[in-house]
Order: sequence, then C-alpha cells, then structure tokens
Amino acid sequence: MRDWIIVDELVINQGETVIKIHDVVLKAYTEEGKFYLTRLNGTLGGDFEAVTVSAEGEMGLNVPHALQLSATLNSSSELVGRGELVLKAGGELLNYQANLSGNWTYADFPAYALNARGRGSFEGVLLDTVSLAGDGGNVDLSGELQWSPFLKWNLQGVAENIKPEYFDEAMKGVVNLTLTSSGNLEGEPEASLQLAKLEGELRGLPLKAELEAEVKDNGLLLSKFEVLLGDNHLVASGEANKGSAIDWRLNAPRLEQLHPDISGTLVGDGALSGTVDGSVFQLAIDELNGQVMDYSVDAKGGLSLVDGLVTAKALQVNVGDNLLKMDGVANEGQGIDWVLAGDDLSQLHPELSGQLQGRGNAKGLLDGSKVALQIDALEGKVKDYPLMAEGFVRLEGQ
Repeated sequence: MRDWIIVDELVINQGETVIKIHDVVLKAYTEEGKFYLTRLNGTLGGDFEAVTVSAEGEMGLNVPHALQLSATLNSSSELVGRGELVLKAGGELLNYQANLSGNWTYADFPAYALNARGRGSFEGVLLDTVSLAGDGGNVDLSGELQWSPFLKWNLQGVAENIKPEYFDEAMKGVVNLTLTSSGNLEGEPEASLQLAKLEGELRGLPLKAELEAEVKDNGLLLSKFEVLLGDNHLVASGEANKGSAIDWRLNAPRLEQLHPDISGTLVGDGALSGTVDGSVFQLAIDELNGQVMDYSVDAKGGLSLVDGLVTAKALQVNVGDNLLKMDGVANEGQGIDWVLAGDDLSQLHPELSGQLQGRGNAKGLLDGSKVALQIDALEGKVKDYPLMAEGFVRLEGQ
C-alpha cells in the first residue's frame, strides 16, 4: 500500500526563480529505476492565491532521465487572469518536447485560445510556435526564451486583425504588424525592437508605422520611428542619452483623427534626450504651435531633469489667453523664476473658471523632499472665489 504525502509548502528553486506551492497533496513513489508522480495538487503562494496546479507523470532516475509529465493550471486571479492551461511534456529532463494549450482571459480583454509547442530544458525553451487566437485578433510567435541564469530572448512575431477598441473604445479599427525583439537582463538591460510593418486603419483612417529601437547602456537608440494616421505625421530618430538627443518632428493638421476628444492642429519640432531609468530627461521645443479645442497653442524653450533637479530654459507656454513662463535652475542658489498670466482658466480645463496672475521663484527636488516656494504676488478669482497670496514656504524632509 502506498500512502499520501501531505506537506504545508513545496519550494522549487530554479536559478533566481523561486516557486512556492502550499496546501500540497503529493503522492509519489519509486520503482524499477523510475520516479512516479501519481498526484500533485497545490495552490501557488503570494499574490497568486487564486492559482491552483495539479500534475502527474514519471521520470527515469538514471541519466538521461526519460520524462513524461502532464500538468494543469487553473486560475481565477485578478492579477494574472482567468482560465485553464494544460501542459504535456515528454523526452528527457534536459531535452524535452512540450505542448501547452488552453484558454485565458485577462481583465476585460477578450478570451484567447492558446496553443504552443517547443523544446526545452531547465534553463529555457526553443519555441517552435506560440499561437493566440481570439476576438481581439490573432498572434503567432516563435523564437528562443531563456529564464536561467538570467532572462534572455530572441523572438519573431506576426499579429493579424488586432482590434485596438478592446484597449480604447474610441480606437475602433484593425491593425496588422510584424515584429522582432531580442535582449537580455544580465547586468545592464539590453533590448531591441523592430516593427517591420504596422498597417491598418483606425476609425476608417489609414494607419502606418515603422520602428527600429535599441536600449543599451541605459540609453535609447531610435534608428527609425515614423507614424502616419490620416493626415497626421510624427517622425523621430537619434540617440537619447546624456550626450546626444532624438530629433522629433510633428505635423498634425487634424488632431480629431488621433482621438475624438480633441480637435485642432499642432505643428512643431524639437529634441528629446535622457536615460531609460528616468534619472536624466531633457526636452527641447524649437517650435510648437497650432490650435487645440478652439484655443491657440504656442510653446518653445526647454525643460530638463538631472538627479531630481529641474531646469527650465526660457520655457514659455501659451494656451488661449493663458501664459506660463519658467526660467532657471531649481537649486538653492538660483531657483526657477515663474510668471503666470491666466486670463481665462476655463481654457485649460472645463472644470476651472476665473483668472489668476502671479510671479515668484521655486527651488527644490522633484521628489518633494526639498521645496522652497517664493510667491511675490498671486491674485485672481477661481470659480467665483477671490484668491490672493504672497510670502515664502519651505519644506525639507518630513
């Protein structure tokens, strides 16, 4: 007679990946040089409490460890989604063939049928095919995925009949694309993405885009980025790091084609630089002007962030009858001088009304740990309530 084995928790370590299964019911034995797993049931731990797993199979105890495994994963988790996946694997422990199939739904997105086939080991898998089919479109992937000792990938994919309306109700249409991506997370992350083709239509308007991008040494190399939607055109290229920038050019004569909630025209150009981790950011606006929601828009100047410190270089933004000017460095010695002339606040946001005039100086870090605000004058009326302020406020630490 063979007995059940019940344990509180089963921990599986694979490289840096730790899988914890609790409330485990395990029935297993060895016989004639083989390990037999007749039943394994349990629930994943941590944030995956609504995910259960069951498995059965057998494995040879001698090299090359012949393997047969069948496993089922069921989930009702809001974190990872809902559905059932069935895995069947056979071959050898370090060289197995695997098939994964099932149905999955995440949040309010449409359900997808999944079918995947590949060859793998403990460290990764060579994907012959991964197929996703659903009302939101179809996706086919192939390539190589490694998860130990670090994450590494080289994937190719084709997506057809993708319906963006499942992500935004206002973006009805159909999109087809072809992409390749590779990279690794060993030390400083490296990644590349190429959209060789992205074509389709949104709300009856032709859509076309191309992208060639690479992340390396905490910088972004944008070899090509071009998007055309209807009569609107955005182009960018260059390298974004501490020493160089990505040049961008926007020509949007019909903003309502981008989204039904906006209207007007916008034309401009400038440069963008910085690091991928966000510690350095620099935006230069050579020219940006047009008309948005019946209000004129004009902007020029620069804004940068280095180690939490903001710098404004003759930044001037006009929206309708409202003007904001900023210039300086938000350090202890100088600060950023600001001037506000808000003659009609309703042009900035529909829930605002009134007018506000002011000037002063601001110092501090963007994270709010140090802030010093000098108000030379601030006067006006907001939502029929008069407002007047002047003085100095300083915040440091808590």
